[in-house]
Amino acid sequence: MDNHLNRYITKVILHAISIFVRSELKSDLMYSPLT
Repeated sequence: MDNHLNRYITKVILHAISIFVRSELKSDLMYSPLT
């Protein structure tokens, strides 16, 4: 596999994970004051 392509795919996956984690944390912060 091409090294440049592999690095690009890794960057995209990490970016998607960070967006997912950020949205999860944001929903947790929204719900936590209610409890």
